[in-house]
Amino acid sequence: MMKSSPAATLRSNRVATAVLCLMISVMLILSAAPYAAADTQSGQRPVIFTTEAEIERAIRRVAERQEPFYGSWLKTKAVADAALTKTYVPEQSYHHETYFGKARPQAQDARSLALAARITGDARYADKAREILRLWARDAIDGEYPGWGSPHQMGLVIGRVIPIFGDTYAMLWSQLPAAERTLMEQWFRKMAEATMISRNIFRYETHTCDYGTCRYRGEPGTYLGGNYFSNHLSAHNLGLLAIGAMLRDSAMIQEQLDSGKNDKDLRELINGAIVMPDDLGGGVANGDLYKGDPTYTAGAPMPEPGEIWDRSRTTQGHGLHYTFLHLQLLVLQADIAKNNGSRDWFTYVGPRGENLELPFKLYDDFLMTADPGARTGYYVASNIDYNLVTLYELAHREYRRNRDARQVLESFDRARFINDHQTFGWTLPLTDGLDDLAVSEHLYPASGKSSWTFDQDGDFEAVTVRKAPATVAGGALNLTVNQDDPGVVTPDLLGLPTADYGQVEVRMRNQTADTQLVIYFSTDDDPVIDGVKRATITVTANDAEYQTYLIDLKQNPKWTGRIRQLRIDPVQGTSTGTVSIDSIKVVG
Repeated sequence: MMKSSPAATLRSNRVATAVLCLMISVMLILSAAPYAAADTQSGQRPVIFTTEAEIERAIRRVAERQEPFYGSWLKTKAVADAALTKTYVPEQSYHHETYFGKARPQAQDARSLALAARITGDARYADKAREILRLWARDAIDGEYPGWGSPHQMGLVIGRVIPIFGDTYAMLWSQLPAAERTLMEQWFRKMAEATMISRNIFRYETHTCDYGTCRYRGEPGTYLGGNYFSNHLSAHNLGLLAIGAMLRDSAMIQEQLDSGKNDKDLRELINGAIVMPDDLGGGVANGDLYKGDPTYTAGAPMPEPGEIWDRSRTTQGHGLHYTFLHLQLLVLQADIAKNNGSRDWFTYVGPRGENLELPFKLYDDFLMTADPGARTGYYVASNIDYNLVTLYELAHREYRRNRDARQVLESFDRARFINDHQTFGWTLPLTDGLDDLAVSEHLYPASGKSSWTFDQDGDFEAVTVRKAPATVAGGALNLTVNQDDPGVVTPDLLGLPTADYGQVEVRMRNQTADTQLVIYFSTDDDPVIDGVKRATITVTANDAEYQTYLIDLKQNPKWTGRIRQLRIDPVQGTSTGTVSIDSIKVVG
C-alpha cells in the first residue's frame, strides 16, 4: 500500500477541517431558534428602499417632466423597455463571482421594471418583473446555495443582490398572489441560511476553502485573521436586514441593527468600520485598522475622521473602490432601518464620534478632483469609483446642511451621470433626490488636463499604474514590467473635446522586448474603457534612448464628443524589463 505524502496528508486534513467547520456552521443555523413567520395579515406591504411616498413623488415628477428627475426617469424607462425583450436565465453558480455577475444585473432590471410598473400602471412591466422573481426563486429553492464553492464569500454576494430583488418584491407585493408570496419567502429564507453560514465562518472557523483549496486563516474569534470590520460583514448584515424587512419580522430586523445576539450589528459596524484618528481617542493605537494596513506596515498617513476600514486595499489599487462599497452597504442598512420604523441611524453618533455623515465630507474631494492622491495622499495608488456619486442623493436627503454633498450633486448631471451599478441603476435621483439643488449645466466637473510630465520625484500627477510596480523619479514615470498588460491610467473626468484633440504623444524609453503600444479611451457617451475604443502603434524594443511616439486617435470612429479618460499600455507582452515615460500629452 502506498503511503500519502506529508503534503497530501496536510491538504487532506485541511479539507477535512474546513468541511467539519462548514457542517458546524450549518448545524448552528438549523439548531438556532427560527425567525418568526412572515407577517402576511397586516395588509401593508413590506418596504426595503422605495417607499410609497417616494413612488408618489416620482409619479408627480414624471407627469410634470421636472428635471433632473424626468431625465432619470427616461434612463430608467429605457432599461425597463429593454428588459421586456430579454430572456432571463438564473444561475445559482458554484462560483460566487459568476453568481454575482449574473444575479445583480438581472435584479436591477427587475427593480427598474417594478418602478416603471408603479409609475405608469403598465402591466407589462409588472409581469416581466414577476417573471424574473419567479425564475430566480424557483431556481434557488431547487438548487445549491449560490457561491457554495467559496462559502465564506457567498454571503458577500447574496447580501448585495437579495436587497435589490427584495425591493422589486416589495414594490409589487400588492399584485402578487399568495402562492407567489410564499414562493418568494421560501427563497429569501434559504438565502438567509446561506448568509448565516458565511457569517459563522467569519466568527468561528479557522479555515476557508475556495473551490477546493483550503487555508488556515486564524483562531476562532479573530474573524479570519483580523477581518474585524470587512465589507463582507456589512454585506451579511444588509442581506439579513433586507430579508427581515421582506418577511416583516421585527425580531430579525432588530438583530441586525442593535442586538446582543449579533456582535457585528449596524451599531457595531458604524463604530468599527468608520475609522477615527488617534487625536480623537481611537484609531491605530487602539487597533482599529486592519493589521496589514499600510499605516502600520509602510508608514502611510494616519486615517482622517470618517475613513472606512477597507482603506487598506489601496495597496492593491482598490482602496477607494472598497471604501465606497462599504460606505454604501452601511447607508443602505440605515435606509432600510428608517423605512421600517427603527431608530434613525443616519443621526447616530458612536462613542468616538463615528457617524455616517463623516465619510461624505471626506470622500467628496476625490470625486470632485478625480485625483486619488488628494488629501493625505494615502489612496494615490487607487482607482476612483464614481459609483459613489449617486449615494450623495441620500447624503443630501439626510444632511441638508452638508455643503460637500450639495457641491457634488450640483457639479454633476444627476440624470445622465449618476448610474449606480451596485444597487439603484438610474433611479435614485427620481425617487430619493431633493429638488432644492441647482441643476448642473455640465455632465461632470471637467478638469481639462491634457498633459503629464512627471517632473517632480514622487508626484504621479493623479495617474494610476496597473499591473506594474512604479516610481516617479529622474523626470519620468518608471514601470518595472513583470507581467502581461501593464498600463498607465489618467485621471477621470478630463472632458477634452475631440474637435480640439485628436492625437496622443508619448515620450518614453522601452527597455523590454515588446514592440506594441496601445492607447484606450472612454468618452462622455461611452464611459467604459474597452477594446473597441483603442489605437495601436509599433515602438522600438530594448531601446537605450527616449523616443517620441504620436498615436492618431481620430481614425477610430468612437473618438467623438469629449474624451473622459485614457489608458496607455506602453507594452503588451510578458517580457520583463523597464519602461520609463517622460511625458504623456493629448494634442490637436
